[in-house]
Amino acid sequence: MIFALILGDMTESALRQSLIMSHGAPAIFLIRPIAATFMLAAVLFFALPVLHPLIRWWRVGSPRDAIRQRAA
Repeated sequence: MIFALILGDMTESALRQSLIMSHGAPAIFLIRPIAATFMLAAVLFFALPVLHPLIRWWRVGSPRDAIRQRAA
């Protein structure tokens, strides 16, 4: 939380400056490999709480599959 308070203003200024340099095109954040990596990591971390139950369900199977395997 403290990092967000400290770095929030600087990050917002850098974001604004980058968008001004690119004339408003957000593709500037995906052109450079390092920026694309950070963007991908950020999207992954935000999507992880949604993807984790789906991945667990895919690996283990549905609860019905577990019941069928125990009965067999």
